[in-house]
Amino acid sequence: MTTQNHLVFPTDFSDQSLQALAWVERLADKLGAEVHIVYVVEEPHFVTGLELGAAAIPSTADIASSARASLNRLTDKISGKLSRKPKANVLIGYAPDEIRSYAAELGAAMIVMATHGHRGAKRLLLGSTTEAVLRQATCPVVAVPCQ
Repeated sequence: MTTQNHLVFPTDFSDQSLQALAWVERLADKLGAEVHIVYVVEEPHFVTGLELGAAAIPSTADIASSARASLNRLTDKISGKLSRKPKANVLIGYAPDEIRSYAAELGAAMIVMATHGHRGAKRLLLGSTTEAVLRQATCPVVAVPCQ
């Protein structure tokens, strides 16, 4: 019986996150891994009691639909660089939890993701999805520093 290696690549489509693709391609080739590109849609937070006026807040379904289209374009773009066409998945929830859960359920060999390299107060204010994944993932995480 052969086992299937899976490599999870979370992206937010930023230039920084896409810089990690070179690592994804190399590691997938070395491991003979199938690449799973994921985008996480976080549920919108609604604020009540404030006089903010009418604001157009896209629905989770609209965001997920747009993310699927972007993931499809990305998988088409990198398919020629991989031995197998990557899988594209949109997840809904809190990004670090969804990424870790997806990788665990898949039995992923590793997660490869970019880190924006924020330090000090900026990191505290912005948070770090990569750091949260690193702390609790059940598989190795490759954190690619990007600028």
